Amino acid sequence: MTWKVPAPMIPKKPQIRVELQDWMGDDRAIANAAWTSSHERAAGQIKSLEDVERVIRHMAKNKHSTPFESVIFRFWYRWPIFTDRQHMTHRIASHNGLSGRYRTLPSEYLALPKDVKDIISKAMPSLHGTDAYVKDWFNRYDQVLQEAQYYYKELLGQMKTAEK
Repeated sequence: MTWKVPAPMIPKKPQIRVELQDWMGDDRAIANAAWTSSHERAAGQIKSLEDVERVIRHMAKNKHSTPFESVIFRFWYRWPIFTDRQHMTHRIASHNGLSGRYRTLPSEYLALPKDVKDIISKAMPSLHGTDAYVKDWFNRYDQVLQEAQYYYKELLGQMKTAEK
């Protein structure tokens, strides 16, 4: 069986687009977030516009960024998937995934989750006729992952020895 790989669909003029859809909060919300530790809530409501502007300038100048996070913006994005991953990792989410650029990644592999195995177990017999085929397929899948893990560890060991 030969596979036909479709040509990539590239728009004539690819564009990155970002549109502000909505926001919640304003300068006073930011100032009130800053005053939380030093004022009662009612006191923040009666502060003048000049007080609000002064505390915002002070926070920006001194890089006190947390109160600015009390305002929420909702954007619509159109951009490549790799840009989305970078945005999620470094601007939106609060996770810090491991980077293979800076360190050796752990060598464990990810086994198929049970729900995925259940779906495969239902689909494969209808395509290939037997439950034995499915069991064999799972065994071969695990074997390939274990071999890849073995060779990865072996290569790391050789590289560490060569580095010394």
